[in-house]
Amino acid sequence: MNEEITFLLFLVVINTGLVTGTCPSTCSCSSGSSGSNVNCYSKSLGHIPDLPSDTYIIYLHYNKIRSLESDTFINLTNVYQLYLHNNEISAIESFTFMNLHNLQYL
Repeated sequence: MNEEITFLLFLVVINTGLVTGTCPSTCSCSSGSSGSNVNCYSKSLGHIPDLPSDTYIIYLHYNKIRSLESDTFINLTNVYQLYLHNNEISAIESFTFMNLHNLQYL
C-alpha cells in the first residue's frame, strides 16, 4: 500500500511541474551550481527537445533543426549560452529569444 501511495505522489509531483525537468533521452546533461548543462551536439535532431527549466548552457549545433518557434525557449530564462550553428534553420518566429534575458552567447 505504501509503495502505491509513493508512486502516486511521484506522478503528481512530475505532472504539476514541481521538478525542473529531465534530460532528453538523446542528449547528455550535467548539473552545476548555475543549473543544467544540456549537450545535444550532433544527434540528428529535427527539432529542439523539451529541456530542463534550469538549463543554462545548450549545445544544439550540428543537428537538422529547421525552425525555431516562439515558445521554444519560453521557460528557459536561465540560458546563458546557446549553440545553434550548423543546423538547417530557415525560419525563426518573432519573439523566440524574448525570455532569454541572461543570454550572452548565441
